[in-house]
Amino acid sequence: MDVLWDAETAPIEWLQGLADWPVLPLTAVTGLGAQAVVIPLLALVFWCVSPGLGGRLLVLAISSSVVNHLLKLFVHGSRPSWYSAQIAQHTSESSFGMPSGHAQGATAVLGYAGIRSGRRGLLWAALALAALICFSRVYLGAHFISDVVVGVLLGALILWAFLRWEDRVLAWWRGLPTARWASLAVAAALVPCVLAALWRYTARGDWTVPAEWIGAVPPDPAGYTLSGVYSTSGALLAVLVVAVPRLAGAGHAVPEDWQVAACDVGQGDSLAVRTGPSSAVVVDVGPDGEAAGRCLDRLGVTTVDLLVLSHFHADHVGGLAAVLRGRTVVSALVSPLDEPAGAPSVQPAPRPRSEVPPSAPVPSAPAPAAPAAPSATVAAPPARETPRQAAERRVREAQQSEGRSSGRSSWAPASGGNPADDEPSADDPDITSTGMVGVQLVVQVLDGKVIEEIAEQP
Repeated sequence: MDVLWDAETAPIEWLQGLADWPVLPLTAVTGLGAQAVVIPLLALVFWCVSPGLGGRLLVLAISSSVVNHLLKLFVHGSRPSWYSAQIAQHTSESSFGMPSGHAQGATAVLGYAGIRSGRRGLLWAALALAALICFSRVYLGAHFISDVVVGVLLGALILWAFLRWEDRVLAWWRGLPTARWASLAVAAALVPCVLAALWRYTARGDWTVPAEWIGAVPPDPAGYTLSGVYSTSGALLAVLVVAVPRLAGAGHAVPEDWQVAACDVGQGDSLAVRTGPSSAVVVDVGPDGEAAGRCLDRLGVTTVDLLVLSHFHADHVGGLAAVLRGRTVVSALVSPLDEPAGAPSVQPAPRPRSEVPPSAPVPSAPAPAAPAAPSATVAAPPARETPRQAAERRVREAQQSEGRSSGRSSWAPASGGNPADDEPSADDPDITSTGMVGVQLVVQVLDGKVIEEIAEQP
């Protein structure tokens, strides 16, 4: 390793010699990758935002940290400021250096968050932040370049394994009795501690600071690294006991091969139809509150392939925020009717479109006056967007920001309404009718906040 460190010392000295002003901002950036910052933030996500996303991120971050501290103890790698007195030590570190924990953790956690967001822009932002954290570790003299490279590779490997196996492991964990999964959680925390202690006091029990390390070496890096294994293993046990049972639905008897689930949301309805290991079609979301979101967390649903909102009564759409939070919504089908808001209390029964000529009046009751169609010669846009126009615009903007815009949106005719409202207008040349009755393929809701929340989903 000395040959490699000798080759990497000069580039770090050159980098630090360019300017001193980046020290303060890069110190702030490197703090974003510290466990003392990451773990509390992920705990807040778990308790206050999304148990599903927060729990997975906690398991990923702490598991990665346990692996990192074990490898540090096995390698006994120096840090640049320990190896060379010419490299400035802008951040205090007491554990061994190889591999970089900041680089490994940022690659795994930020990579997972970016991928699970389902949005290309957020993924690139997460990768950019991870790259900036890696650069800060080199500039501040905390790591050699090789430490960071190995950390990134390990983080990518852990991320790949987590994405590949998380749903299968969680499904398997659901089927375990309480005594067995509790014993497995204890074993997962104890095994790294035993391995670390054996390595520290047997294979490397006679280790001392090498004479080649002429920088500022802390008193006991081996002991400090060993304590890091112990503390992260304890945190892993806590997460496995608290977060994973909630993810797996322990105590709720969720079958491993469930296909359809009726969520207990109180008054109202919410139904989940399984489409994959962690995906489902969701029909309605129950009343306001967290019940529907908690139900999907217990079922392990992180992707909603299709969200169906049958109508806009509060006990069917009130829980929308909890369902959207931390999950990817691929498509949405909603009712074209304005009921209960903005509609007459009694409406005539709708008939198939083919049986109702556009000019025919409704005999049972006078139809509500339709807004006058804008003249083709008027170039000015309408003073206020309708919910339909606002939804279409925001969905288009979201699609274009992802680079996935198709340039066309499909709408279904609203049966029982004004037929003219269902036809493409001069202002909307890309709108085409699908010929379907009773649903729309672009999100339409009556509340502006709900429009934005849904439209922001990929």
